[in-house]
Parts: sequence; structure tokens; C-alpha cells
Amino acid sequence: MTTLLVGLLAIVLLTTPAFGAASKQFLLPGTGVTFKDSGGNVVLPFAGVTSGSGRWSDRYDKQPLASPTGAMPYQWSWACQITLNGTLTAGQTVEIYVAWSDGTNVDGNLPTTSGTLSSDRRRNLKLAGVVQVDLQGIGQASGTVILPLRYFQVAYWDGTNIPLSSTLNVSLCTFTPLNFEMQ
Repeated sequence: MTTLLVGLLAIVLLTTPAFGAASKQFLLPGTGVTFKDSGGNVVLPFAGVTSGSGRWSDRYDKQPLASPTGAMPYQWSWACQITLNGTLTAGQTVEIYVAWSDGTNVDGNLPTTSGTLSSDRRRNLKLAGVVQVDLQGIGQASGTVILPLRYFQVAYWDGTNIPLSSTLNVSLCTFTPLNFEMQ
């Protein structure tokens, strides 16, 4: 008798929509964090940076985004607009990098405040993507990146043959947390 009741209960539970239906996974983008010369959330100098060099940003702390349990977004989208100054060759690239940090160890051994990126230092950074420039001297690109630790920094390398625009805040990157929700 007990076996029959358990079997009937299993059939009822498995055919109930709450147990048998697939759950949907939705994406709720958070508020973007802007990295630029000034006036953004995080300082990342762009203006007048020469060809064959780069910069890294101040360190960003994701703690204000933490849930009551301490969980923080780990997947982020990025979108960068890079403006160059001079005659260029279309298709040249500016590389976008991220550095993770737990507060003690940081990729590329970057200090907490912005600075000049050397070609050797970028070897230990994570390539997020590239921005290809067009003939108007502006490149826009986007992508996604995993940022699992509490802190991160953004860096770039100007691989073109001309400098970035010397006008403040015309080049910038925005990183947006991607929050997944079960429905």
C-alpha cells in the first residue's frame, strides 16, 4: 500500500506544471560603470596617449553591488569608444584588457591608481577584446568578460600608428554588470 501511495505521489508531482516546466533565465543589466579621463565613475586617462603605449585605470571595488549574502556580479558587458587624432589606417586596433584582484594579488602587479602600461606588463592581463578604428578616427566595440573577484581594473593599449585624441572624455569604456534571474 505504501509503495502504491509513493508511486501515485511521484506521478502527481512530476506531472504538476511547477515541477515539470522549464524555468526561464532572464538577464537584468545593472548600472554601467564608466572609465574615462574625468567625470566618470573611475579614472582611466585616454587623452593624448601616444601610439604604442597604454594606460590602466584606478581600481574599481564591486562591494557596493553585493547582495545581502555577499554575492557580486561576475559577468559584465563592456563597451568602448576610442577617438584618435590624425591620419590613420582603418582596421588598426586598440586592445582592451582587465586585471582581477582580491585586494592582495592583482594581475600584472598593477598599483591601485591609474598609470602607464608597458608592453611587458600587459602579458599578465586578461584580453577583454579589441576596438578597430574606422577612417573617421573613431572605433566602437563591445563584448562580455568574467570578473569573479572583488576588484578589477581596465587597461588599454594603442596599437595604431597615431595618438588618441587630446580632447578629454571623448574616449571611454563602460562596464555593466549582467545579473541573471530565474523566472
